[in-house]
Amino acid sequence: MSHKAIRLLIEDTVKALQDDIDYTYALKTDFNQEPKSLFTFVNTSPLIAVPSYRSDNGTHNYMKVWSVEMAFLKICKGTPDKYTDVLDEMDGLVDSFLNRLN
Repeated sequence: MSHKAIRLLIEDTVKALQDDIDYTYALKTDFNQEPKSLFTFVNTSPLIAVPSYRSDNGTHNYMKVWSVEMAFLKICKGTPDKYTDVLDEMDGLVDSFLNRLN
């Protein structure tokens, strides 16, 4: 798969999880700004391709393995109890994302 195809697959899958997700790819520079409201945020770091050749029965096949790093976040203001609720919610969102890909 190409870089663009993988990026779009991830973006489409994330956006299908719920309506209020803010998805970005590569850079996100406004973490220190005051959010207007709580939101769910998913960021994918730049994809890294590791090209290689695979040998099967004397035939060499070119392939790429893609390394993907994602962050599932929700800005939280409040007590530590509220923070643990957000972590539990993000864990469920990650599971939902992986289940949609499978």
